[in-house]
Amino acid sequence: MGIPKTGQVWVETVIYTLIGLVLIGTVLAFATPFINEQKDKATIERTAESMNSLDNTILNIKGQGIGNKREFSFLIGEGSLIVDGEKNKIRFSVDESNYAFSEPGISIDVSGTNMKVRTTKSGKKYDIVLTLEYDEKVDITYNKENIEKTFDPAPNPYRLIVENLGKIPEDKTLCLASTDCSLSSGEPGTCNSAETQCVPKFVNINIYDAS
Repeated sequence: MGIPKTGQVWVETVIYTLIGLVLIGTVLAFATPFINEQKDKATIERTAESMNSLDNTILNIKGQGIGNKREFSFLIGEGSLIVDGEKNKIRFSVDESNYAFSEPGISIDVSGTNMKVRTTKSGKKYDIVLTLEYDEKVDITYNKENIEKTFDPAPNPYRLIVENLGKIPEDKTLCLASTDCSLSSGEPGTCNSAETQCVPKFVNINIYDAS
């Protein structure tokens, strides 16, 4: 006795459905890592562009004189932006990325920018740090302090204000002669003459959040 036609159709439908699901699963197993890698690649490249634009804004404000300021929008969908007034750096850190932005284990310059990038292998993924260094260029502060400020992912862009505060003399430090001096923060300064205040060598670029 043969299988009823309706039963045969049902069995064939189940078999074809199972075959289809297996094929879909196989395709996803190969495609998902590639999709995740490309997604992370786009995110990191977009972040690198934002970091480069922020650097250009800082250097432009430096050249425009004391009192000048500009708003800069920085969207963070993944990773963290760190304004480090203590080390005079701005960093962007992304952990457990599916994409290796550079050769792991070494710090390299990003072509056409002032950025350095370091990629570190972390299991099957990568930790990536983009860094802007301002030693011998400007004195970076956050909210007029030499502190470290971290910006985490947020749905809306951060409204960062970049302002030129110039070279503000330090009341606490007097010069004994017309030579170099050191500020209370340990940063280098200069003296115009004896009995004058110690003046920073570099323009103070202050950053704060106006969001």
